[in-house]
Amino acid sequence: MSKNKVLGTSLSSLIDSKITENNKMNFINIDQIEPDPKQPRRVFNLESLKELEISIRNYGILQPIITYAVAFNKYRIISGERRYRASLMAGLKQIPVIVKDLQENELLKISLIENIQRENLTILEEARAYNKILDIFNYSHIDLANILGKTRSHVSNLIRLLKLPITVQNMLEKGEISYGHARAIIGLENSEKIAEKIKLEKWSVRELEKFISKEIKKLEHDKVKNDLPLKKLDKNISNISDPQLENTNLSIHDDFQYLTDLISSKIAMKVKLESSKDGKGKVSIFFNRLEELEGFLTKLK
Repeated sequence: MSKNKVLGTSLSSLIDSKITENNKMNFINIDQIEPDPKQPRRVFNLESLKELEISIRNYGILQPIITYAVAFNKYRIISGERRYRASLMAGLKQIPVIVKDLQENELLKISLIENIQRENLTILEEARAYNKILDIFNYSHIDLANILGKTRSHVSNLIRLLKLPITVQNMLEKGEISYGHARAIIGLENSEKIAEKIKLEKWSVRELEKFISKEIKKLEHDKVKNDLPLKKLDKNISNISDPQLENTNLSIHDDFQYLTDLISSKIAMKVKLESSKDGKGKVSIFFNRLEELEGFLTKLK
């Protein structure tokens, strides 16, 4: 399947694109079915699974599990791992399954998109899934946003969370800091120490922003006093204002690609940023036809 054909395609149409010759649901022994080891979701809520188990005991599995064959009488899950896990808990011996005949890259794509579209995916699991799709299929942030029906800024913001140290990511996963906290400290050299302060002192995002602002002012004072380059909270902090980012504080040097994507999305044109060691740089804007340039110039008026 080509990249262009995938853009804007829903999960259901991807799954239905290629099917077995009879397209029938079959009841297969549950011990012949296995989860996908590449499953982006790493945490399954036990309480939610128990609720699903009760539903399955009372009404059965209402929607078949989608699988593909990996060996004779052995099937791997594409979609429906929660139903599979709840069925195991309910003690079912057989479950309804549809076996798909799909290419490996299509299987991975479907599995990743299916998991992203589920509401109970954690923020970091969603970010890892986004990043995996970008790496494997060479999509841009805008391409992926179009596929998922999300905004580009949403995709970019989540992927940036993976820049955080593992210890801080774990704190976010456990709910010890919030998504807003995490976004505000991305790129800061002492983000682990700040995350600990957030946890211990129970800072709100607004209180965190005030703390960072004070640090910026302090560094600016030191810069004037010592005539040294301004450095981010230990080295180089820069604050970028964007309504979509909920006052997130970003480091320009750490987020150069992000700035490129941000400007590009704002003007709906391809942009290239270049900088030199002395801090100077240039912004190049690309257009495919004169109408695009005229539209851009109109926006500037």
